[in-house]
Amino acid sequence: MTRKYSSAPLGGGSVLGSTTPAETPFPQNGESGNDSFLKKVGANSKVALTTAGAFATLFAANSAASTIDFTQSSYSVGEHSYYAGIGVTLTCQPGEDPGLVSVSYETSNGTAIAGSSEYPTADYTAVSDTLTFTWGDNGSWGTSGNCGETQYFSVPILEDTIVEGNETVNLSLSNGNTAVLTILDNDSHAQAIDFTQSSYHVAENGHDAWIGVTLTCQPGEDPGLVSVSYATSNGTATAGASGDYNTTDYMARSGRLTWDGSGNCGVIRYFYVPILEDTIFEGNETVNLTLSNGNTAVLTILDNEPFDFSSSRYSVNEGAGVATIGVTMSCPSGGNPNSASVSYSSSNGTATAGSSGSGDYTAVNGTLTWGANGCGTTQSFNVPIQEDAIAEGNETVNLSLSNGNTAVLTIIDNEPPLAVRLDYLAATPDNGSIIVEWTTGVEIDSAGFHIWRANMGQFGGYTNINQITTGNMIDAQGNSHSSFDYRYVDHDVVFNTIYYYALEEVDSDAQSTYHLDYIVSGTAK
Repeated sequence: MTRKYSSAPLGGGSVLGSTTPAETPFPQNGESGNDSFLKKVGANSKVALTTAGAFATLFAANSAASTIDFTQSSYSVGEHSYYAGIGVTLTCQPGEDPGLVSVSYETSNGTAIAGSSEYPTADYTAVSDTLTFTWGDNGSWGTSGNCGETQYFSVPILEDTIVEGNETVNLSLSNGNTAVLTILDNDSHAQAIDFTQSSYHVAENGHDAWIGVTLTCQPGEDPGLVSVSYATSNGTATAGASGDYNTTDYMARSGRLTWDGSGNCGVIRYFYVPILEDTIFEGNETVNLTLSNGNTAVLTILDNEPFDFSSSRYSVNEGAGVATIGVTMSCPSGGNPNSASVSYSSSNGTATAGSSGSGDYTAVNGTLTWGANGCGTTQSFNVPIQEDAIAEGNETVNLSLSNGNTAVLTIIDNEPPLAVRLDYLAATPDNGSIIVEWTTGVEIDSAGFHIWRANMGQFGGYTNINQITTGNMIDAQGNSHSSFDYRYVDHDVVFNTIYYYALEEVDSDAQSTYHLDYIVSGTAK
């Protein structure tokens, strides 16, 4: 068989294809086979001959390094990046024209483990193939169209949720050149990505539930680009599509949240879960929330059927000791459940919760449970009421059910109405004037005050001094729940004269109350 080789010289590390243009019979002119071949490729060249797809490597004395090599000796890629791009370049000597050349590549395990996405411990997918550097654009031999060309292959990266540190993949070419790919673990940061709450709640008619996810960093840490995937799955709630209102409870969601740079520590990213309202009694239902780093939370959909207070408003006398609150389970559709329950709680309106003697009522919370065939029946809970001796007017307590329904309890005050409770009154001389100060403990429907003064004894000759000096009443500032301190400076005094002071309180109906049990005196100095 006559073997044929190109008459064009080959550079170091070139790989010759088994079929080439411009072929010349070998040997010729009486040359030996070896002499003719070495003359063609150069005595100091390292060549690889491709015949029928197989590599045969021929080495001459003092062979130079291959001219096909990785663009870098090391590469790195984030674990979340899906693919790593690897470059391989053909480099030529001046005047060299290697023609059609190719090289094979492959990956192998360093500290990273090859596998597929089906295996949770795998880090990347192994690859191997051949890169071919073709000769000139018009297909003719010796046009130098491939010198300096870079070709690429990609290594698929498999993200996991395991904190394992950075891991390596070995990269090899068939000419012996190597490089290393480092997979940068993102799970050390991903473990610090978590839901803002362990549990979320949304009313069945709330349309969307917004879920927050936070990136938390250690002091001085700035992780840069990090991301986490999220997904929903059925707990007791069932996922479905918009329009499946009476058979499903929410629409499934999945995706990725990304913190894409520095300065993101403490930043919250959000996704939402669409809620589908129905008219079926089913009780509260749950949706599982999961992050790809293993962190979890629960979303509870609060059923808005069938529990409600038996009244939107309740009232109780302050001296009754307890208020009884009714809750009714009605089933507009869907029939009777085997069992059902709803939670209740109280919170301050204008009334203040506390223990005996320190509040207006005792806070309560608990759960009411209905057995089979409970539709249409009412259960109750009690709110303890604390009686006091303070005239404070009627006060309110807020009542709530876990499905979002509310009511109001009014505690009716049983003390005689007292517009103002005066706790303190004093008159103090101060540099040619007298300062009158008073403190109210309670003010109900109070409009304001007048100050009356006498200088002919405690019980005679009183004059309304603020009406004379300003023409106005001193406006009330207090309320039924907090005290207020007042101050008035009487400048119209005579040195070394004793003055007596009393207060008049005017309510919102222009009715006056004179606090004659509080009369104080001061001597002008």
